[in-house]
Amino acid sequence: MLLLLLFLFFFFLQIFFHFSPSVFRTPRAEKLIVYIPSLHTNSQMFIHPILFSGLVIFCFMVLPNLILSGVVVKSVVHDNCPGCYYNGKCMCSNQTIMLRRTYDCILLECRGNYADIKKMFCLDPNGNCMAHEDKWRGRIKNTCVTFYCEIINDKAQLSVVFDLVCFPDHVVGSMMYFMGPHIALC
Repeated sequence: MLLLLLFLFFFFLQIFFHFSPSVFRTPRAEKLIVYIPSLHTNSQMFIHPILFSGLVIFCFMVLPNLILSGVVVKSVVHDNCPGCYYNGKCMCSNQTIMLRRTYDCILLECRGNYADIKKMFCLDPNGNCMAHEDKWRGRIKNTCVTFYCEIINDKAQLSVVFDLVCFPDHVVGSMMYFMGPHIALC
């Protein structure tokens, strides 16, 4: 997108200098004449093809190499991993794990060299993974709350409802912490 904008900028810049008049009049004073040097001399007109060809060379030669270098780096990492490679970790084949991410949890299954997301969960502030349409009581800064989990279009959405009455479930729920199985790294 940025390269397209640069290309359009240089294109319109070339058109502007090619068709620009050498004299402009200001709207305030009709008698005031401002001389703007134009690029109509032979030495200065040669700049435009150089800039344009440099931009074309950059777009067609450098940009694909930058894109392909990321693909090459990723394929090198996958070749060194005998199982599944997901989120910077190499997991053993035929293993199912619960993986906590920034905003959600996923049940990840490794089959051969492919990682498959089996189920998504919500992640509450204590780090607990909650299933779809699940309720979990807890506390946020000594305020009793109930967490509700909804998975909509493969996105976890955690809703928080403030409760007026605190129950023992709120205290116990805020102390509990999910401990998942460790990833057996290959």
